[in-house]
Amino acid sequence: MPAVSGAPGRRPKVAIPATKPDKTYVVSVLARGHGPVIRKGDTVSTHYLAQTWRSRKTILDSRSKGAGPQVFTAGSGQLLPGLDAAVVGKRQGDRVLVIVPPGGPFGLNRLEQAGVRNNDTVVFVLDLTKVTPPTAPPTKPTPHN
Repeated sequence: MPAVSGAPGRRPKVAIPATKPDKTYVVSVLARGHGPVIRKGDTVSTHYLAQTWRSRKTILDSRSKGAGPQVFTAGSGQLLPGLDAAVVGKRQGDRVLVIVPPGGPFGLNRLEQAGVRNNDTVVFVLDLTKVTPPTAPPTKPTPHN
């Protein structure tokens, strides 16, 4: 299992072991937040870092120059399916390790432009920084007779 160091909210350091990765999808909360629980339909802001197990090099980093946090609607399919599934049920402030193996329904084929091969396992560290529930529709006043 990769080791992650650094304080939540700061750029993490990831140490990927020299062993071959398991073909298992892993979601592990590394640090618990105290904010609201993320539900399908919430707007979520997250900082992220992604590395391939093969190269141990960073392929995506929201803290790099010109980047910024990813804002998405939880459970909407805007993220890779493996990440979308990982955030629902977590809390604002959580730091989450997600290991996405190749193949299956995880959507790594969307990362080809970042250099991800079809046999790569990708390690993500997500800092779930802000959660905003969807705006409830206005309620109609009840007539009083």
